[in-house]
Amino acid sequence: MASALVNKGGALRTLGELDEALLVYDQVVERFGEAADLELRWQVAMALINKGIVLFDLARLGESADAYGQVVQRFGETADPELFQLVARALVDKGLTLNALDSRDDALATYEEVLRRFGNSTDPEVRLRVAQAMAEKGASLTALGLTQQALVAYEEVLQRYGGEADPKFRQLVAKALISEPGRLPERSRPARRGSCCL
Repeated sequence: MASALVNKGGALRTLGELDEALLVYDQVVERFGEAADLELRWQVAMALINKGIVLFDLARLGESADAYGQVVQRFGETADPELFQLVARALVDKGLTLNALDSRDDALATYEEVLRRFGNSTDPEVRLRVAQAMAEKGASLTALGLTQQALVAYEEVLQRYGGEADPKFRQLVAKALISEPGRLPERSRPARRGSCCL
């Protein structure tokens, strides 16, 4: 039933019935939110993540960030690998939502939490979230005017994931390569020989 409800919510979202989708996701959390069964816990986490996505689509960004935060509150201490993946995903999505709210400091703190919790993970899906958090950390630092710290963050992406063959990692590395020099402040350049000015 939990799986059917989560899938129903997804179908409603595809149809553009966003308010109805939210009601369905809330039903999942209400009915199964206290379940101990790992499969039901996974469905609850997925419902909350999907709820966050729908709320973002509705421009209800504060509520979206809260939905992602609930995933971390409920399942942040899990030892289950699949739930672990969803917690990492929820934290990154929360950071992106906070950035959309122009809450740069809060977004930065969220990316730092991803790195603290999951930075040493060997799970491929979690590693991808860590790489994403690093790249977004660089963007947040740039937006806060902390250019040198942003360069360090981008460089860490390049060092840790530059050799990955997976296209998803390669996209993040490319983003870091583009962002790193492109976000530097303009510097004075020496005049060219034979010219009086630049």
